[in-house]
Amino acid sequence: MQFKSIQLLRAIAALYVALYHLTDWWKLKSDVFTNLFRNGYSGVDLFFVISGFVVFQSAQKFPQGWRGFLLFMGKRLTRIYPIYWLLLVIFVGAGILEVPSTAWWEVCKSFLLLPRHKTIIGTTWTLQYEIYFYGLIALYVFNKKLRFALAGLFALSLFALVVSWLNIQDIHLPSRAFFDQFVFEFFLGVIVCQLYSKIPFWLALMMTATGLVLFFYPWHGIPDAWQGLPARAAGFGLSSAILLAGLTNMEYREKISVPRLIVLSGDASYCLYLMHGPLAWWLLPYPDPSSHLAASRGLLFLFAVSLTALAMPVHLYIEKPILNYLNARLWGKRIAANKP
Repeated sequence: MQFKSIQLLRAIAALYVALYHLTDWWKLKSDVFTNLFRNGYSGVDLFFVISGFVVFQSAQKFPQGWRGFLLFMGKRLTRIYPIYWLLLVIFVGAGILEVPSTAWWEVCKSFLLLPRHKTIIGTTWTLQYEIYFYGLIALYVFNKKLRFALAGLFALSLFALVVSWLNIQDIHLPSRAFFDQFVFEFFLGVIVCQLYSKIPFWLALMMTATGLVLFFYPWHGIPDAWQGLPARAAGFGLSSAILLAGLTNMEYREKISVPRLIVLSGDASYCLYLMHGPLAWWLLPYPDPSSHLAASRGLLFLFAVSLTALAMPVHLYIEKPILNYLNARLWGKRIAANKP
């Protein structure tokens, strides 16, 4: 089932992250309006939960074995790399961005989004997790029995959260290892994917309302602390999972519909996620808290909406045709030939 409500959440997450970066860039003073976006970095947490749901759901159509493993990884990586490479070449070629290191290994790491790569497009640090998630679910595609290994990794990520929460000094875990809060959030999405259809409608309604309140509530005085382990996963990760479970259940029961424009915004969310940072630094003057921009709430919001509007044609006329061509040429016939 293709969930339009997931595209709604993707659109919200991408716009939320963009508004957060713009608010931070303009160094706006704290007020009722800007406090709405102080937690905008939580759009990343929502993306990770959605990713767990979508990636696990998509894995069900692939056959077991090496062919299924390679087809799954190929199709997922095709979703990540082509538009990233294209935008990277455009931004670097136009002088909008600079390559932080000319060492060939560092360039390769940045180009392939390998762990600990030097980010050229600032938001791409999250994509190393995406690729890691793909590899985990590809193991499940290879052999369904490996789900027990995934359950063990989920337990390890939960253990890492508890250790950090209790501040146990004798156990040292790296804060950005591949069993941290983002892995935990990914597995939350996997769990939601397996349970959403079993939730009673009345509970789904309550979960949607509760998830919205918890996710968007401007927690005054808390956001700085929520940047790290484990409160971020416990707060934004769980609220994202609750919201996702409620909305997908209601759409599964055909109780809600999502406008086509919102669906298109969700389709273009990856383009917006990649584009908004470089374009903001290129198009806007150097941040100065005393300038008129620092007081312009409307201009902040208008610029973010304009970036969203720009991401739509980039998706429709560049990203989507590339994806359709590559998927048809590289994976389409192979997937059809290997369906069980």
